[in-house]
Amino acid sequence: MATDYKRLLERSRFDPAADVEPDKILLSIGTSIVGTAGNFITLSGLPKAGKSTFISAIAGSWLGNRECFSFRSFPNGKKIAIFDTEQTNYDFYRTIKRIKKLAQKVDIFGNLDCFLLRENSTVEIINIIALYLKTNQDQIGLVIIDGILDCLDSFNDESQSKKLIRLLKRWAIIVTGK
Repeated sequence: MATDYKRLLERSRFDPAADVEPDKILLSIGTSIVGTAGNFITLSGLPKAGKSTFISAIAGSWLGNRECFSFRSFPNGKKIAIFDTEQTNYDFYRTIKRIKKLAQKVDIFGNLDCFLLRENSTVEIINIIALYLKTNQDQIGLVIIDGILDCLDSFNDESQSKKLIRLLKRWAIIVTGK
């Protein structure tokens, strides 16, 4: 089946008459907007640089509807899902307890789904996340993947990296419904 490039071209054309609403703000740090609906952000740093602590602050802010370490999430009444591909079972549970403490709420699990995928293969991780998003797309407002490099067999493979970025863009659309 041939690709209909003419249809793709027309679908991609700018429409000057369109009234497009701004993306909803989902995350800020201080006064700077860093995350909006339909997009994804990346926290990167050396091992043990505190990325999981920042992730905990983002999740705690979302669940507690409050500021945590200058992070401010803007929950839209939907759940947050966390997929961790790196931590040990013990560290993963400590992280979830930290999120609960930062949220300052007794029960966070009505709005939080957490998955530890450390022992899964690249293909399994991607398929598990895809299945979750497909079956929960109307309930999810924010997805965190701690250890995105585990979604690649070789991060030096440019083709594989671009494929993952396109997948992340599709997932962002699924989560926001845009």
